[in-house]
Amino acid sequence: MKLNTAIIKSLGDLETSAVTNYLIGVVIFRLYQSKEYKGEAISKITNNAPTLKVVTSKINELIEDGILNKLESGIYSLIGRSHPDSTAVACAVDPFCYVSHLSAMEFHGLTERIPSKLHLSSPTQKLWNDYAISKMQKDLGEGYATYLEEKLPNLTKRMPHKIGKSEIHLINTKQTHSGAFKNIQDRSIRVSTIGRTFLEMIKKPELCGGIKHVISVYEEHAKTYLRLIVSEIDRHGAAIDKIRTGYILDELMQVENATVESWTTLRRRGGSMKLDMNAEYHHEFSEKWWISLNLF
Repeated sequence: MKLNTAIIKSLGDLETSAVTNYLIGVVIFRLYQSKEYKGEAISKITNNAPTLKVVTSKINELIEDGILNKLESGIYSLIGRSHPDSTAVACAVDPFCYVSHLSAMEFHGLTERIPSKLHLSSPTQKLWNDYAISKMQKDLGEGYATYLEEKLPNLTKRMPHKIGKSEIHLINTKQTHSGAFKNIQDRSIRVSTIGRTFLEMIKKPELCGGIKHVISVYEEHAKTYLRLIVSEIDRHGAAIDKIRTGYILDELMQVENATVESWTTLRRRGGSMKLDMNAEYHHEFSEKWWISLNLF
């Protein structure tokens, strides 16, 4: 089997809507290591690793042959597959990001507003780098050191400002873990869970349609997902997140819940405790939750 044929078949085996220079580099590296594709020998491979020049040359050949369609710099779609949407491309480019905030609200059917940007959450740079090293070690196994020595394409954080017609709004967060999102296999994307989406509304209402829209979404949907919301915010919310959520669930919605009630112990006096973090302090306040009701 020719090397180009093995590369094309290997790329076709990947369960992704788009491929990057890193993914292609890993595919070619693995073929050089094994010198076969599914038991069939690959001709004319003598070295145990390709050079960067070889990988670059193969990518250019695949583009010229129409196998790869360049979407953005270093990002491609594969021939024979439906054109991937911007969300799938973003999740392929950054394997640790997920759809969040207003975009996640739309996905879950929590809002009728159509986001003007694609909102994505991704780990802060240091966390991202740690995750990337772990993933490369897993992808490359014992060949990891050799791959680095050959200076082959690395897994790097490089989200484009725009993919297709979608402008990207990337939110860097320290609060990222496997339970924060779920995989949507048929679309090759990741989306924040229901609980995390409601927490995001409280943390950054300005990215979720504003605090008034957030409150209306809570009033319409929170009782349906109450267990998930309370569990997520109790485990991963800051004190102010619990105070704001507690006020909405308890005083506005009359929800009776022991965990929510326990959050009252987190209240404290002071002008910094505001329902809308982006608005000025207002003298009207909740006597139970000690929070300024600064909705103007």
